[in-house]
Amino acid sequence: MATGVNDKYANMAAVSMTLSAGALQFVELQTGISLGQGMGILIDEIDYYIETGAKEDMGANGDSIIMAWTASNSISDIPISDKSVIHQHQCQYFEQGTPANFAYVTEPSVYQFLPPMIVAAPRIYLAAKSNAAVTGYLRSRLMYRFIKLTSQEYLEIAESFVLVG
Repeated sequence: MATGVNDKYANMAAVSMTLSAGALQFVELQTGISLGQGMGILIDEIDYYIETGAKEDMGANGDSIIMAWTASNSISDIPISDKSVIHQHQCQYFEQGTPANFAYVTEPSVYQFLPPMIVAAPRIYLAAKSNAAVTGYLRSRLMYRFIKLTSQEYLEIAESFVLVG
């Protein structure tokens, strides 16, 4: 059992990046914790924002933008099946009928976790890529708290994200 929660209320962090067409990119969230501290990160909420310019670049059926929070920046892709991918959000252009058909898009895309997700990683990254000539500005906001873990808890959780071994 965790030895105690250090944060009673959620911290808020925002990470931004400019998307380069077709390239997988990473931006590190500066948490200020190190591997030796045995701290876990409880994630209460993740918000994803895809700015208007990036959405406007998606003009062909199947164009997409994928954003994810990961426990590693040394992966070559961000599929949800990768154990180091904590959470993923995808926006895809889908043509239905004629160009006169349209839909309203609500931003941000908000994901709340009850109970919160726990990550035993001193570094977490916002990753993003597109499969087309899509560029633009992306943002994500994280609501998180720190929790002190025992050595055994830390190792068990870290192994689930392939940080050990």
